Amino acid sequence: MTSVNAVLLDPSTSNSLRQRLQADLTRDPLDALNDAECLLELSQLRVKEVLSAHTCSPREEG
Repeated sequence: MTSVNAVLLDPSTSNSLRQRLQADLTRDPLDALNDAECLLELSQLRVKEVLSAHTCSPREEG
């Protein structure tokens, strides 16, 4: 498992993730975890919605 410090120091880490991790270090860990889990669920839902909107239905061959 990757440590928070390793992710913060990794140059490939996005600014958004870096800022979120830094902010979460100052919060109650359970509150941060609950928010992260909620964000994960919402992000997964968004991906499904975007993919379904851009997925072509199979063409009927005739």
